[in-house]
Amino acid sequence: MRRRLALLTLLLLCALVYESVTAIPSGSYMVYRIEPRERIQRTMRPLHEDAMAIISEQNPKIKFLLFLHNFTSRRSTLVCYIGVGGGEIRVAVLGANSSFYTVRYTLALYNATLACMHIAQNLSLFREVEWARKGRYLVTRLDVFNVTRLHYVSARDNGVYDEGGNLLGEWLFWLPEATLKQGYTLVLAHLHPAEATLPSGAEGDGVAVLLGVNFSKAVKGPGYRVGNVVIPPTSLVQGSTVQSEAFLIHYKCKDSFSRDSLLALLFKYFYSSAPPEFKLYVVGNDIWVNHTAMTSFNRSGTERKPWRLVPYEYVVINSSELGCMRIDRDAVVELSGKMFLVSLFYYRALWDRSTGVLVELSQEPSENPFSSETPAVLSEYLGSERGDSLYAVQSIDYYFSLRLVDTNVIKPPSHLGSPGRPDTRAESVLVAAVVAGVLLYATGIVGRAVGSVLKKPSGSKKESARARG
Repeated sequence: MRRRLALLTLLLLCALVYESVTAIPSGSYMVYRIEPRERIQRTMRPLHEDAMAIISEQNPKIKFLLFLHNFTSRRSTLVCYIGVGGGEIRVAVLGANSSFYTVRYTLALYNATLACMHIAQNLSLFREVEWARKGRYLVTRLDVFNVTRLHYVSARDNGVYDEGGNLLGEWLFWLPEATLKQGYTLVLAHLHPAEATLPSGAEGDGVAVLLGVNFSKAVKGPGYRVGNVVIPPTSLVQGSTVQSEAFLIHYKCKDSFSRDSLLALLFKYFYSSAPPEFKLYVVGNDIWVNHTAMTSFNRSGTERKPWRLVPYEYVVINSSELGCMRIDRDAVVELSGKMFLVSLFYYRALWDRSTGVLVELSQEPSENPFSSETPAVLSEYLGSERGDSLYAVQSIDYYFSLRLVDTNVIKPPSHLGSPGRPDTRAESVLVAAVVAGVLLYATGIVGRAVGSVLKKPSGSKKESARARG
């Protein structure tokens, strides 16, 4: 009996301790509003103006327009044009254990008008949609266009999997505890499975966008409001697109004159306005440029990711006129055996330091003609079609911002028991220890009481014998 009670106590302690260190417990939810930010300045007229005309005719109150693409074997298929009056993403944690989070992801587009190619009627994304034909398009108008997916997020490396077990990328809606303990990290924000050629000449599987997150860098501003909670800037951490795939750039010059001539050119045309992550130093006649955003990643070796950086080295320039050779040590992103070039779609993200929860993710204006490509939260998380075919969403007229407007994870600092905060997790561990101690003490008392009760009958027999005598 005592052994069973002791085992029960140990199991209870383990359960309490596990729950106390789970930053995002079961039952958590997050609601994000999709908002248009800045209008995209396009020099080209958009394709398929007939689809735009149909959408405008059907729905004059649209706020922004989207392309929906489907990618199979690195080939893009345009599926739909979508005009919407607003939208949101809802994330609900249905279960959490030491291995995986079970998450329901829902994309809701309000007052939506769709003008789609005929392929759309064969895709699971539109399984319950009723279509009307208008010219060469399938057209429908919906009060709410809902896409709901069940995803599994690895507690080990934050990889996100669909119901078929396909690895979609890295989960962005929260950072895991191991990542929050780093000084610097990289986050995979988007995969674009388009045609791409690797530096080796081999055919790649697309492009990837990495966000650099510096936990030691302060975020400026008044803070961030979520409902009735204001997160101070000291509790926020920012991520932004890594500007280059280079680890190191090495210039090997034949003499000091060549070195100094090259330095003058570099400072005049590049390093006078280079991102601060590029650190230049000189050793002899060699010039080294260290890209700290890449070289600072996972120095401790304790962080786990569902993807990895694969370094490669190649000669970029061998200039006889300058007397210098440039050698780059770059990297590609490898995910499930597929290789992706590091690309420059400009995103900015904010996370809450104490819980790891994403509070904002936005597209940043850029001269890149593909800069309206949306991050994974509006693309890969829509899931795959027939195993290897991913969806991608591109904005036609505005850059997007995704803002956290409601959650039960981030709570006021004075609220005891708010999940994920270090102080309350410590309190939970203390409570668990106290409860366990009381139970262990109680099992000892119960054990001694049971023992004394079992011994009493022999004594009572002697007393009754004396009474009869």
